[in-house]
Amino acid sequence: MKEFVIRAEESSQRLDKYLRRLLPQAAGGFLYKMLRKKNITLNGSRATGKELLAKGDAVRIYFSDDTFEKFAGHTDSDAEYEALKRIAPDITVVFEDADIIVLSKPAGILTQKAKDTDISLNEQMLSYLIHSGALNKEQFAAFRPSVMNRLDFGTSGIVLAAKSLQGARSLAGQIASHSLKKEYLCLVHGDFRDQGKAVSYLVKDETANLVSLYDEPTEGAVRIETDFSVEQRILPFTLVRAGLVTGKSHQIRSQLAKLGHPIVFDAKYGNRQSDAPLRKRFPYLGQLLHAHRVVLEDGREFAAEMPGIFSSVMSAS
Repeated sequence: MKEFVIRAEESSQRLDKYLRRLLPQAAGGFLYKMLRKKNITLNGSRATGKELLAKGDAVRIYFSDDTFEKFAGHTDSDAEYEALKRIAPDITVVFEDADIIVLSKPAGILTQKAKDTDISLNEQMLSYLIHSGALNKEQFAAFRPSVMNRLDFGTSGIVLAAKSLQGARSLAGQIASHSLKKEYLCLVHGDFRDQGKAVSYLVKDETANLVSLYDEPTEGAVRIETDFSVEQRILPFTLVRAGLVTGKSHQIRSQLAKLGHPIVFDAKYGNRQSDAPLRKRFPYLGQLLHAHRVVLEDGREFAAEMPGIFSSVMSAS
């Protein structure tokens, strides 16, 4: 028999969903059969699977060790856990509580891995939680913390991640409803005067990973909106603050380029001729776009310091 006592971060979910996470290799029909036969119980009693779990509830599973390991898939999970444990975490934590962790991502690292061999910010975060004692093997098998918003490889700044199921639900809901407030700092070429709301219609070419913008609604396009304001002028550059109203791929980068003020060092939408002499002086693995500030719907605010490269380029003008 194995007993699992529900932690605060696992509460408020249905028992059957908890069991599917705990035993991912078991079919749903099998789990319901085990509940009916009392081979799986909740607080010592028969359960249907529809019950909402609360902190302190005891889930008991009357399987042999071999059967439990088979359905839990611990062989793969344990191997992944041990591999993450071998990573030396190198992350900047802005804020952390039981449900969420806020990170400051440098440019030049993936938010999530694109292939199995990548070590992204997500793997760094998991390694950090393992080394800090916040994530053990049992917890890792039941719920896997994960980053909840992505930044491009070359974009720096705030990334939100969920440490618990409650944190994941909360952040996912806020992201979907656009109730998060996100502000970016962008160093652009030229004397930026287009302050205020910018509305465009975006079509993404998934194969090329490029977007095209239109002034009017177009077939296959999604409406995007950004609020732009000037933070500082040091010509021939302007430091621009961008507030996301919507949040689509390459939204800020493509809109600024369309306005005639591409972001410095933007390899996809930028001005290569203007960037060329700067790149010789300032090697950098991304564009000068920084996710500076996030405000959650409960009013909590988090900020990541602007990388020094911004000031270096501005002072070189």
